Amino acid sequence: MAIDVCIRFVLSSGGSDAADGLTWDTAKATAQAAYGALPATGGVVMFGPGRHNVGAGLLLDRTKPVRLQGVGRWRGFASAILPYTGSDPCLYSYGPSVVDLSTPLAFTDGQGFEFYDLVFEIAATTLYGIYAPCVTRARVRNCMFLSLNPTGWGVYTLNDATRGDDASWWRVTDNVAVGCGLFKAAGGGPPPSQNNSQHNDIIVADNEGQASGATVPFVWLTFAHRSVVKDNSLEGYSSLTYGSLYYYGCFGCQSRGNGGEASGTNYFTVLAGCGGCLVEDIGTSSPTASDRLVWFTGNSRDNTAILHTCTDQYALYQGAQRVFDDDPQKRNYLIAGQSSVFDVLWLANLKRGSGSPEGIVSGMLGDVYLRSDGGAGTSFYVKEGGAAWATRSGWKAK
Repeated sequence: MAIDVCIRFVLSSGGSDAADGLTWDTAKATAQAAYGALPATGGVVMFGPGRHNVGAGLLLDRTKPVRLQGVGRWRGFASAILPYTGSDPCLYSYGPSVVDLSTPLAFTDGQGFEFYDLVFEIAATTLYGIYAPCVTRARVRNCMFLSLNPTGWGVYTLNDATRGDDASWWRVTDNVAVGCGLFKAAGGGPPPSQNNSQHNDIIVADNEGQASGATVPFVWLTFAHRSVVKDNSLEGYSSLTYGSLYYYGCFGCQSRGNGGEASGTNYFTVLAGCGGCLVEDIGTSSPTASDRLVWFTGNSRDNTAILHTCTDQYALYQGAQRVFDDDPQKRNYLIAGQSSVFDVLWLANLKRGSGSPEGIVSGMLGDVYLRSDGGAGTSFYVKEGGAAWATRSGWKAK
């Protein structure tokens, strides 16, 4: 059988960097040597079972794409302990990142990188499992990220804030993150450079997360237009400011089918300066009345739809302020099919909850509030006083 020179094999035990790495019998001992032996056009590095020490980090060149492929696959949370002792291929480092794609410097994009069936062990001194600035069209699938760093990320990508779309089209599916965030797409610079700081058409789907002390969201997208975050199951993410799913400056994004527990005083989904987004079919358990299912800030309410969301009584307790913030820029958004201890249809200025809204529910002049536990003269309220924009006073029973 002909030998494929675009594939190199690595064995953490029994390999030798003096070997050619073309077969398991002549496998390399280190990932760096296997990657270096690939032709300039790139190829595949196959990892055998066991722990693979990548030193200060496996350095990949963005002009030389590669698929890093494990021969086995992690088997769930039963193996989610550190140091990882399972038989599946595990990459670990005590440098800033396990895999580093920061070379060459800016203005050189990378494409075609893939990471499959691997365990990434993120030490307390390590920030990222995969650090991939200016990398586009990448795939991460069936990987597990185990972290001792509560601010760590499984995958971290950013752009150079000079050219648009240079960190777009990622597909992150069927992975597990424990003790860290799974995926962050960070902008290279603040507005007005945002048009050159975009991450477009990213998909993060069918992943699992267990915060285990992590202080960052499960997903963080910055200027990630037309992106989709869907069908993820996450538990215990409790970033006070950024929630479990954080979208900053995103337009045309979808957050669908995500479920989990937002523990503590928390927001499950945060939209910061976003527009034209869809939030649909979120299920979350919120253990305190301070929790919010969706938190808007900036002008995020513009053209935003929230459909068929499902939560418990606390996230909607006493009306809309448990779902939305006090941002006055509310226009052109639709809320339909919210499910809690009641089912409602909300249009921008219609609110419903238990108890009097005075001093609790924010609204604009002319907004209407329906009280589910009211009686004669205390079931229907109109916002007649207070400031013209979102305040919590001035509700009058009719």
